[in-house]
Amino acid sequence: MIGPDIAFELSPAKLKQLKADTDCDYLINVKGNIINEGIGGLSIPSDEPDYYASNESSVSIVIYDLNSGILISSSQVYAKLTEEGSHFDNASKVPTLATSAQTAMLVGAKKLIAKYDKYRLDN
Repeated sequence: MIGPDIAFELSPAKLKQLKADTDCDYLINVKGNIINEGIGGLSIPSDEPDYYASNESSVSIVIYDLNSGILISSSQVYAKLTEEGSHFDNASKVPTLATSAQTAMLVGAKKLIAKYDKYRLDN
């Protein structure tokens, strides 16, 4: 485990320095990004035709080989939940619970990690 002050994308020189400092063979770097949190937790349908809101997030994982200083794997997932207004009168406006951008980011990270776990070579 290394502190969060390490950049996400690293130069070969920085990778070699990390190898010398940690004596690890690989670096797995995970970055989550909340892009937009516009819907909130409770979503109420709107009749305004120009209404648009979204919750958006992304997660990226990169794996570096510290011995050679090269990037050996990179994956990214993007999550987006949108809510748009309707041109039609919607009499059954039922509020719904909306997935937050943070929750979507965590679910995306879990799915990426599960995919790496499924295809790992040391099973």
